[in-house]
Amino acid sequence: MNEPEHHAPDWMRLGDWMVGNFEKKQDPLGRDIPPSIPNPLRETLPAVVPIAVVPLQVEVTDLLIDLQTQLTSSSKLASDINRDWARQAGELETTALRAAIQVGAFDSGWLNTWAQAWSSVYNDRLDPAQRDAFLSAATIQRRIILDSGISGRFGDIESRVDQWVASRGAEFVSMVSESQHLAMRSLLTTEVAIGSGLRSTELAIRSAVGLDAQQTRTIATLRTSLRADGVSESIIDRRTSRRAKQLRNARAHRIARTEIAFAHNFGAFEAIRDARDEGSFDEPLLKQWYTSLDERVCPFCGPLHGRIIGLDETFPGNTKTLPATFVPPAHPQCRCVVLYVTRGEL
Repeated sequence: MNEPEHHAPDWMRLGDWMVGNFEKKQDPLGRDIPPSIPNPLRETLPAVVPIAVVPLQVEVTDLLIDLQTQLTSSSKLASDINRDWARQAGELETTALRAAIQVGAFDSGWLNTWAQAWSSVYNDRLDPAQRDAFLSAATIQRRIILDSGISGRFGDIESRVDQWVASRGAEFVSMVSESQHLAMRSLLTTEVAIGSGLRSTELAIRSAVGLDAQQTRTIATLRTSLRADGVSESIIDRRTSRRAKQLRNARAHRIARTEIAFAHNFGAFEAIRDARDEGSFDEPLLKQWYTSLDERVCPFCGPLHGRIIGLDETFPGNTKTLPATFVPPAHPQCRCVVLYVTRGEL
């Protein structure tokens, strides 16, 4: 049988204008780029542009490098979140938990339990990390404005970060605590249906603290499969606990990176809106999506590269909970940023 042909997405294919020998030239991110490339902000750009070789504007380079620095440092944040989950799992009140298991349901009071747990994670861990990322990007964006020769007039960025963190925190806690509640209810229903003992069910629930609904289903499926294979309950508990720990670690890193990316991009966005509101610009502002310009750019964000919209318009998002967004991320662990331009720069 002939092997199927594999084609790169259209946005990754080289156009005819790229054919030829290039003089290698090092850019700030270490990529080799050809000496002459059409201006990516002009409408004369070829229909298919290999984003990996589109040169960065200086300000985008600064924002991308700063975002990457923030994301690199997110490992400690993820570890802290993981430790919080382990502590919260151990602190679940045994009597109340076993009562829920015996009746086979978590009542609405447990939603408050999960909300309090997630509020603690946000306030203790994500809030300070997001403030740092927000203010770092805002500082860079303000410097970009001044370096552009604009007599920037700025307001109180601290009040903007306070408002944004409060809004994002409430949204985040509501979303993830409800998800946690539904995941736990589903897990408990499954454990009761297959006749798990009290101890095994309690361990399964404690192990699932911090997991999302899909990860919780993964653990439930693993337990069911091991039981079908005749594996002893003690071994099932050990294997599923180990797998839950791996999934929890992955989610902690995903949350840390995504929430820092949110804060960083909104920091630059609010700095621009602040300068606009203070009268720093003579003409309307636009924003342009920029990917990280490497082989890890995803098929969703690749075609967004270079798209220009109005400052207060939205880009498409790539998740059910994020169908549209003012700025990146478009999905978990997105590494994109936005460039702000005026019509005169196009």
